Amino acid sequence: MIMIETPPGIAADFGDRAGDSVRADQAVVLRRAIRGLWTQLPTLSVAGAVVTGAAVVSIVISQLSIIGLVLVPLLVGPSAAAVCAVADDVLARDDTSLRSWWAALGRFAGFGTRTLIIAAAPATLLVLALLALQQSGSSIAYLPVIVSAIVTVVVGATMIAVLPLGVSRPGLRGRLLWLTAAHLVARWPVRFLAPICLLGLGIWACVAFTGTLLILVPAPVALLATAACWTSVLELGAAGPPRHQEVACHQDDDATSKGGATT
Repeated sequence: MIMIETPPGIAADFGDRAGDSVRADQAVVLRRAIRGLWTQLPTLSVAGAVVTGAAVVSIVISQLSIIGLVLVPLLVGPSAAAVCAVADDVLARDDTSLRSWWAALGRFAGFGTRTLIIAAAPATLLVLALLALQQSGSSIAYLPVIVSAIVTVVVGATMIAVLPLGVSRPGLRGRLLWLTAAHLVARWPVRFLAPICLLGLGIWACVAFTGTLLILVPAPVALLATAACWTSVLELGAAGPPRHQEVACHQDDDATSKGGATT
């Protein structure tokens, strides 16, 4: 078995906590993710619908001209970061609102745009390499296609962790953010594969049934990616989310059950 050690620069940003405490915080995060998908559905739906609209416009523009690929980060980046911020609110505070989403849309617009520019760069090079291969037909032209395809997959997979991690930790930026996200994806790949699979399943459902389902896809994907990020950084020793609301909820449940038993 290959053991992936936490780099010193990454470990310095986190602490060291007992395993029982980590598992308890992870359980809180997962409960909030499942519950928030229903209780916070209106805000999540609005945030997801904006991402869908921006993505559709980007696809239409990029089909008209390859230069349109440059506009994809500008259109999708801010809304993608904002829906991750909404998901982070659900997991961190067990609450969110349209006002929080609107504030996040402006606060993380630059971060989301920069992140998608980095992710779109290898994808654009891949498109150019495919066009060159189609025109030349040379076997040498396969090399840039293979290289750009590998880089696109790696950067795209890392971006699944970069967006929620950068939203939850605004002080973590630049190379350290991407190194930390890459470490999380490499160490717990199954967790970050889940939102990718959910995204693929959602796109398939839209193609097979109705395109209106696409509006509902971004929010669960963001929630799952943010939960994967939270549960991973907790194992690195990060502080868990505030649990006073969880405690109050359990106390209410206990009081209700005791009252029912007394009756």
